[in-house]
Amino acid sequence: MRACYCLISQHLLLLADVGLVRARKDGRNRYYSLDSGGMRSLRESLDIFWTDELDSLVAEATALQHPNLKENPDDH
Repeated sequence: MRACYCLISQHLLLLADVGLVRARKDGRNRYYSLDSGGMRSLRESLDIFWTDELDSLVAEATALQHPNLKENPDDH
C-alpha cells in the first residue's frame, strides 16, 4: 500500500489535534506516539456508545421476534 507522505502527515496532525497522539519535533522530522489519556477517553466513549447501541439492537430484535410482547414500563 502506497500513501503520500502529505496525506499521512495530515492524518497524524488531525489525530494530534484531537489528543489521540503526541507529536515531538526534532529538526525537520516529527515523531508521533500514542497519547494514553486520549486513547483511554476514546475507548470509554466507544464503550458507552456500543453498549447503548447494542442494547437498542437487542430490544429491536426481541420486539421483531416477539411482536406480542409489550415493554414493561418499570424497566425504564
